[in-house]
Amino acid sequence: MERLKAEIYKDRIKANISVVMAHVPETVQVIGVVKSGGYGHGASEIAKSLIESEIGYIAVSDLEEGLELRKQGLQLPILVLGEISERNLAEAVLKEMTVTLSNVEAVKKLSRIAEVVESTAKVHVKVDTGMGRFGMEPESVVQALEILSKAPYVKVEGLFSHLSATFCNDDESNAFTLSQLNIFDDVCQEANKKNLLPEMVHIGSSTALIGFPDLVTTGFYTSIRIGTLFLGYEERKSDWKRHVKPVAEIYTDVHMIRTLPPGHTVGYAQTYTTNRETRLAILPIGYGHGFHRDLGNIGEVVINGVRAAIVGKPSLGQIIVDITHIPEVKVGDRVILAGKAISAFEEGCKIGRGTWEIMLPLLEHCERSYI
Repeated sequence: MERLKAEIYKDRIKANISVVMAHVPETVQVIGVVKSGGYGHGASEIAKSLIESEIGYIAVSDLEEGLELRKQGLQLPILVLGEISERNLAEAVLKEMTVTLSNVEAVKKLSRIAEVVESTAKVHVKVDTGMGRFGMEPESVVQALEILSKAPYVKVEGLFSHLSATFCNDDESNAFTLSQLNIFDDVCQEANKKNLLPEMVHIGSSTALIGFPDLVTTGFYTSIRIGTLFLGYEERKSDWKRHVKPVAEIYTDVHMIRTLPPGHTVGYAQTYTTNRETRLAILPIGYGHGFHRDLGNIGEVVINGVRAAIVGKPSLGQIIVDITHIPEVKVGDRVILAGKAISAFEEGCKIGRGTWEIMLPLLEHCERSYI
């Protein structure tokens, strides 16, 4: 029997899509992001749910993820957000992957490869507006678009950038986001003047839709990338009337129950000492199963609908929680680690970690079922 399980609720995905789409203009195309295995939820299953809700475009992190979706029979457009090595470009073109171009040098290589395999390569040109990871320098983009417009076997389908500070809602972060938007707007303006602006222009993400909805869905912007909102996490607080809900319930079971006297230490390094007779539940998962070790003495779980504090340091194979205030708990009871009753986003905030630093390691160790 698996120690850690996840139930993925497809009806919640569809409900979340409905919530999100109420904030996206009909003229803006949504790209469903299923990178990192659908953020650990299962890329093909999440993608199929998106397709059922008429999301007709998918984005992944790398070529391997895209090829796996093709093996699963998904024939919709797939944008590979990361760099594809030259040796894999031919396969990407043949499998009809949309390629991200981040430098001018890659243009000629891609054009040559596409001609050899006698297939048109669809590309999205990426602009570095401040992320400092992938992307062309803003001043070189229009030149690249001009070269691409003349390249045989290459179709420029999109132009995009990546906002890096929309997770934070403070003056400094918001100012940086606005500066990125201004840089990208200038690039779009220059491309538009030369009639080089492609049909898909996108910079918005889940957090950008919450924090800057008017700026990322109007003007030049004809597309937006949405991932985490569909999976139920607002990683920036919204004032929406309806809110998304986590689609995954991650749980384990109570393995053992102990009662300790006052003054007894709990766990490695004696970081917790009982101050009263304390009833404890030992759970059969630890940091070896993806549970974040920093949540010791800070995080919580939910048992029988009631929150229970984690006490002591999580160990490799166990965590311990205080259930003194929940006397009815017994061995075998379900323990929710993340889901509707306890937010992975909020738990992450307690220790300065992002949602997916909490969720992904757990989901990677889960036996998943789809409901």
